Amino acid sequence: MRRSIYLCALSLSVISGCAGPMTPFGAMDVFNISFFKAEVNSRRGPASEEVKIQFAPQRQLLHDQTEFSITITDAQGILSEHDFHLTYNGIDVTRKFLAGAQVSYLDREHHQLKFTTRHLRLLPGRDNKVIATYKHSPPSVEIAMEYQKPECLAFSSKKPLHKVGEFQTAESVIALINRLSVEKSLNPNYVAGLIAEESAFDSRAVSSSRAIGLTQVTTLSEAEILKNFPDLPRYEGIASTPLPLLRLKVIQGEINSSNEWRLNPELSIRGGVNYISSIAGYWNRQDKQEKLQFAVGTSEKNLSELILASYNFGPARVSQAIERSGRDWLADDEIQGAKAYVGKIVSFCDQFENQQEVK
Repeated sequence: MRRSIYLCALSLSVISGCAGPMTPFGAMDVFNISFFKAEVNSRRGPASEEVKIQFAPQRQLLHDQTEFSITITDAQGILSEHDFHLTYNGIDVTRKFLAGAQVSYLDREHHQLKFTTRHLRLLPGRDNKVIATYKHSPPSVEIAMEYQKPECLAFSSKKPLHKVGEFQTAESVIALINRLSVEKSLNPNYVAGLIAEESAFDSRAVSSSRAIGLTQVTTLSEAEILKNFPDLPRYEGIASTPLPLLRLKVIQGEINSSNEWRLNPELSIRGGVNYISSIAGYWNRQDKQEKLQFAVGTSEKNLSELILASYNFGPARVSQAIERSGRDWLADDEIQGAKAYVGKIVSFCDQFENQQEVK
């Protein structure tokens, strides 16, 4: 990257205009040599009670843009000669960030300094390594803090779902998600995150692949679910009905919650959580666990991501991606979009579990 930027700058005598690398903070100015900053510093230390760096939201939001702030707390007071830097994937974006940020002291003694930008969008398909650093003064130890990625586990969390961000949905749907998720020992926020990404809580959603309802169950996924629930009401001919006509029939009510189970919120959620449970069973098989242990690890975090990718692409395709790409399976070419899909659901789940942290 450094060499390409150098060559780009040299070519400006012939070609006018040369954009630097794009980041969530804007295009970088290739002439500002301070934009690149080493992340290894022998005088770097962690935050302490004396000096803290805090982000808001507390963890990265990957499914939407958000107001974003960094607050520096220094018990000794923040001096005019303090040093602050922000890097994105190793690129120093300090100047761009400060140019668009509101900067304010939160107290008269200047112990807290806050930088706020109204709109930050971190793309879920990218690696987003954001690091803020602060020095009280030039001789001081540099304090560094990395902005953590969202977290969401399929099984461990005990937090019930209370609300679903900006989505409009009935309290009865939230109650169903809580009850039916707990029946399968699933994190309700995890299930809600999947629904948010799949259907945006539209119980009559019909996708281009004819996935239907809150949990967007496809014909292939339905076959697995019907093994346990063979008597679910089904509208015949959905697979052969032209997509525009299918959507029209749903809108007009010819296909409805009484004759197509996927349009019934309770049955859709029940089917979705049972399919998630079935996928979890696939990955918990001894042969799969042995392969995972060698290729990617068997932590609950890894399992949670595997289940989500499998829900969208199918367990067999995900298994093949792991065989080809190992720990980089989310970026495998044969399941393009998996990283963004999983990232957004994890982000939704994290937001739903920690509503008070997102503005």
